[in-house]
Amino acid sequence: MTENTENLLLEMLKGLRNEVRDFRVRFENDMDDLKARMSSLESAMVGVKREVM
Repeated sequence: MTENTENLLLEMLKGLRNEVRDFRVRFENDMDDLKARMSSLESAMVGVKREVM
């Protein structure tokens, strides 16, 4: 491969790596949000269960 082609390929791989990193950060943030929401729902359901009994 020529140097220009190698440089282009490296730049594309760097861009892809950055996109994957950004996706991972968003995914982790979304998962943290979902965990917090599930915990809140679990707590609410315990309260409802106590009221029913």
